[in-house]
Amino acid sequence: MTSVHDSPSEPFKASTKSSTTDGKPRRYRTLFTLFIGAGVLFMGATTFEWLASFKTEPPRQEDASVFKTYSVTVFEAQPVDLQRVITAFGTARADHEILVSAEVSGQIIEANGLDVGHTVEAPNVTEDAEGRSVRSGGDLLVRVDPKTYQERVLQAKKLLAQDDVELTQLTQVNENNQRLLKTDQANLKTAKAEFEKARDLKTKGVGTDTAMRRAELEMRRYEDAVIRLENEIGLFDVRKQQITTRRDAHLSDLEIAQIDLTRTEVYPPFPGAISEVFVEQGQFVRQGDPLVRLTDPSRVEVPLSLQLSDYLEVGSLSDDDQQIRVALAENETAEPRWFSDPLNGVRQAPEADERTRTVKIYTEVNNAEQNTPLLPGTFVQARILGAVREDVIAVPRHAVVEGTLFIAIPQDAADSTDNTSSTSLKATVERRPVEFGRTLQSLVVVESGLEPGDLVVTTNLDVIYDGAQLRINGNAGVRQLADELARLRTPQVRIVE
Repeated sequence: MTSVHDSPSEPFKASTKSSTTDGKPRRYRTLFTLFIGAGVLFMGATTFEWLASFKTEPPRQEDASVFKTYSVTVFEAQPVDLQRVITAFGTARADHEILVSAEVSGQIIEANGLDVGHTVEAPNVTEDAEGRSVRSGGDLLVRVDPKTYQERVLQAKKLLAQDDVELTQLTQVNENNQRLLKTDQANLKTAKAEFEKARDLKTKGVGTDTAMRRAELEMRRYEDAVIRLENEIGLFDVRKQQITTRRDAHLSDLEIAQIDLTRTEVYPPFPGAISEVFVEQGQFVRQGDPLVRLTDPSRVEVPLSLQLSDYLEVGSLSDDDQQIRVALAENETAEPRWFSDPLNGVRQAPEADERTRTVKIYTEVNNAEQNTPLLPGTFVQARILGAVREDVIAVPRHAVVEGTLFIAIPQDAADSTDNTSSTSLKATVERRPVEFGRTLQSLVVVESGLEPGDLVVTTNLDVIYDGAQLRINGNAGVRQLADELARLRTPQVRIVE
């Protein structure tokens, strides 16, 4: 019994002793790790304090804002005469351009100088004694085969000649009838006398019935002849009118045929240059088919779209009998290359464009008066000089802060800078309320509150304040109105000298 219970207890004791022995090294390792971590932290803190000992605190200055001076640029306000420059854009187009079309159908048997850019001269057209147009000279563009139209002219002439023959024949027949009528009337008178004589003899018992009837028949025959001739003569005017009417129709056919024959030769209606060609020699064309496009480059029209306010200003100048001359340039920055005819009366479109809210006016350029001709299709910028405002003080719009201006009040003393020979001007700031007027592009007109010669601060406006100290670096720090206008890509105002 005892041996059975003791044998299992020995292994249990042995395992308990082994686990106790293994726990000691684990505890040593934990302590060692904690010790190493604390050492690293201590060394890091010591090193940070050592590096921080080299940092020096910047010097402190009490009330630094009182002594701070701001370097600024100012604008010198001076009264000048300003003139609006109204700008607009447009595309030049030929004042006279047409599409020359075929007036008759047929094959082109001749084509002369049908090349783009080829210049042509128009024929001289006069009237003959009968009021018909007679063409002489000029450059022939196209000749259509005239054979069909020559035959039509010949046919119309034959019909006209036939009408003349019929009219002559009718006149001759009428004259013959007139002579026959006189003869028959004389014979009828004689026949009536014979009938009366035969009837008297029969009444007296001397004559016979046969003789009286024979005389009556003879009288009736002449009466019928006279009636027939009178009817023929009475129809003469009607027949003559019929032939005359038919002759007039044939005469119109002849004139139309002759016109169509002349239309087989196509001449330019005015001198110009060929801008487009649609046909070639040998091609069959129908009436109305386009042949060439002809452009007269001597005069060019430019439609310009203006805002309503600009249009009203241009219209007021025209109402005051001021000559308006439009200067044209190829872009916004180029100098004017072309000048239009004076606009004594502004020609405008009859209605405004409801999409762009603009009104179109039209100006013309006479290329004979230009150093360089303005070609149709050129996109141009137009400049129209508007009304002049005298003694106007204008300042840059960006100098306005909440309806006020910062004015630089110069101090008496000025010192020399170290790097330049110009003087550096010291000043203080005065914030001044002013009254503004019309805006002119990047400028605004000052109606009151500003005196000639005042220096308006234009830079550092977000940091300066009333009473701040300023430094204006010589001439470079003082800008004029001309400098502001020179900065604009497309000035819409100019100084009138």
